[in-house]
Amino acid sequence: MRKYIRIIAVIFVAVLAFMAYRNLSSKEMFEELTTADASKETVIVEGKPSNTEEKAADIDELKEAEEKPAAKDEKEESKAEEEEIPTVGPLEFNLYAMSPLYFEAVGKDVKSAYISLVKAAMSGKDKFKCANQETYDVVMNEAVAYCCPVIGRYISPPASGVGFKDGVGYFSLSIGKDELKNQVDSFGSKVTGILKSVCQESDSNFEKITEMYAYVVRDAGYNFDNDTTNYDGNSLGDAYKVIMENKGYNNDLSAAYAYLLTQLGVDAGKVIYDDGSTRSQWCIVRVQNQCYIVDPAYAMAISPGEVSFSFFMITDGYYTNVYPKTSWNYFTHGNNSAAAAEKYACKDRTYKPYWDMYFNSIDKQSKTIHGGSYDNGGNLVETSREYSADNR
Repeated sequence: MRKYIRIIAVIFVAVLAFMAYRNLSSKEMFEELTTADASKETVIVEGKPSNTEEKAADIDELKEAEEKPAAKDEKEESKAEEEEIPTVGPLEFNLYAMSPLYFEAVGKDVKSAYISLVKAAMSGKDKFKCANQETYDVVMNEAVAYCCPVIGRYISPPASGVGFKDGVGYFSLSIGKDELKNQVDSFGSKVTGILKSVCQESDSNFEKITEMYAYVVRDAGYNFDNDTTNYDGNSLGDAYKVIMENKGYNNDLSAAYAYLLTQLGVDAGKVIYDDGSTRSQWCIVRVQNQCYIVDPAYAMAISPGEVSFSFFMITDGYYTNVYPKTSWNYFTHGNNSAAAAEKYACKDRTYKPYWDMYFNSIDKQSKTIHGGSYDNGGNLVETSREYSADNR
């Protein structure tokens, strides 16, 4: 019996010793594994540890993401692009002044290419950055004449060879670089003189629109000349001829008015009516997201020597009976969809009280327009209107 007890005791001690050894080994193994893992760089991806190769790749990606700048959105790109354009003071000629209405219609590719073209021409180069053939055609046939009439007179596609290839547009100048600069300086001096003689830096948009309207209709001494300028078969109007030579026709006068307002920072553009047989043109201005028709050419035609407000800040309804809206091309040929007609619809009647008036002068201190209106007997009766409520 004692023999069996001794054997059991020995076995019991052996078991205890073995268990103690197992516990020690497990602890050492755990410590070894923990130490080994601690020496590795741990990266958690979506809450889960990755293997060694994945960890290294993820680290590289994170570093690249930190070092790589975020992509610019369209507004930032546009801002950077505008910062590259030289700035000028108020009431100074701006070679790069652009109509938002026009570039909404033709798109940012045309805007970028147009800026590149003007810079290239002024630098004496013969090529510019251009997205594609369609953009090239719009810039060469329309945009440069529309937005920069002084350069538009001297620029054309190359007489031989390709005009566009592999993201580059090519052009020819009919005069040299130095002569072009002289022409731009001469035109710019005339524009600056007009702006400073007509407006003041503190003027509101309404005051600029009114004063420039009176200037074009009455004070500039423009004469009608039916020699319209055509670019690619499309009569766009020649603002240069009106500004430099004091003469022009319907399209020319509208072009000059829109151009001078753009120089003043007013959002203005031309509507081109073209039904295949009849062409006409007038202006649209946009103030506080409302569009209005302004047509100095018609005003000049119906009342020579006077400034009729009959075509000043009016609605579409004035023209739709004579010119169906299906043939209204908003700011560029081909932009005559129903969506465009709705977007640029002129419906607001804020300025209706002016429509039967004739403008004489403007008093900015009292915010009063002095003029007159005809009574039933055909007599012009002096009237005045305080415009503070309309001064946008």
